Amino acid sequence: MGVDVPFWPHFLFRVFEPLSCFGGYIFPLLDLNKFIVDSTPNVPPPETIHPSSVVLAGQLGNIYALLGLLSFLVHYSTNDPKVFRYYILAYVFSDVNHLYATYRGVGWDTLIDPWAWENVLTWGNIGMTVFMLVNRILFLLGVFGNAKASETHRKTS
Repeated sequence: MGVDVPFWPHFLFRVFEPLSCFGGYIFPLLDLNKFIVDSTPNVPPPETIHPSSVVLAGQLGNIYALLGLLSFLVHYSTNDPKVFRYYILAYVFSDVNHLYATYRGVGWDTLIDPWAWENVLTWGNIGMTVFMLVNRILFLLGVFGNAKASETHRKTS
């Protein structure tokens, strides 16, 4: 079931992305304080974490779980290539906003300097987001080929 897509976008958007989103959900569950502190590399950690940061980090983890579940459900349930492409386009919007939010917290110099990304969370927030954004744009431009209705769906319609 689902839209037929070439191997690379299939792996990125249907396998890697849902798993990485669930990773973004599990990280704050396992160590919420580290999740909060690692969100802003090159900034001295606070002596205490404000309760609003705890709430926001927990809510962010929940959003990652939601995105992972939506990625899985949309990618495996729709037979409409247009829905698949619009979903990828929505992620482009989200990636740009994610990078902007990260920029606001870490500043331009850290955002563009991979040597300043001191931890896994920052590599995910910046490095992986840029990587996925570029791949999404390339997919939408047709560089990897086009999404097509699955063979099963074409035979029944």
